[in-house]
Amino acid sequence: MSSPISFGITHLTTATSLIRIRNTTFLTDPIFDSSEVTYLYEPTNVTLVKDHNPAIAIDALPPIHHILLSHEDHPDNLDHLGRTLLNGRSVLTTPDGHKNLQPRPGVQAMKPWKSIIVDGPGGDKWKITGTPCIHTPPGECTGFVLEAADGSFGTDPDNGLPRAFWFSGDTILFPELVEGLKKRFKIVCGLVNLGGAKAPAPDGTEFKITMDGKDAEMLVNAIGMEKLVPIHFTGWKHFRQEMGEMKEQLEGLGERVVWVVPGVETVVECRGEERGYDSAENDDME
Repeated sequence: MSSPISFGITHLTTATSLIRIRNTTFLTDPIFDSSEVTYLYEPTNVTLVKDHNPAIAIDALPPIHHILLSHEDHPDNLDHLGRTLLNGRSVLTTPDGHKNLQPRPGVQAMKPWKSIIVDGPGGDKWKITGTPCIHTPPGECTGFVLEAADGSFGTDPDNGLPRAFWFSGDTILFPELVEGLKKRFKIVCGLVNLGGAKAPAPDGTEFKITMDGKDAEMLVNAIGMEKLVPIHFTGWKHFRQEMGEMKEQLEGLGERVVWVVPGVETVVECRGEERGYDSAENDDME
């Protein structure tokens, strides 16, 4: 059996979380404005309404080594205060984000299935790979796979794939994502944006822009994910799935689901015990 890996996850709000791996702290999609602020999203002329504050204020954050920014053009992933954290820091984001956030020299562009190496304290090095997203076309969005660059996370005993952590970014479930993860990695822990969020279409209907609990269950079973940490389902009026419904949809995953309390670090232990998966479980993704 592979050696255990632990990840410290502190959920703050929406898709904003601290991820502590050894001595390195990553921050995802920083939003820190108060709940009194509303935002007009001009491409669709929709007002986005936030209904609570982050569990930890921006001035109480620990030292941040890298920011994982799934996309820079939506205020529920990067707001006014969150934007100030980008100055002088290492930021990984989309190619469009890299361009739009200039002249910040610490911003790097991530492309799907392409990797870069970043440093952490104490000599740690992390290999980070971009993962594709379908969110609100034509806007760009990315997820992130994190591995120990020295291979010290180990490999899956069944298929030899590298064990890794994944932050999904905002995305729906689609075959390229599932097949790409399954082919390249053993995802032992996934921090996954859910909420079943929807956006208005030009014809007056709505279309789905993030996964819901049912999608997450399919994903976990399809790729053999060991631990699922659901986030991004509270805090905004356009999220359509409440925790009660989500828990019902994820009930079949049992202890593979880790529910986190905002503002409190949860240490997720991944022991590498999850074996392969039955390919028949992935038929719906073909």
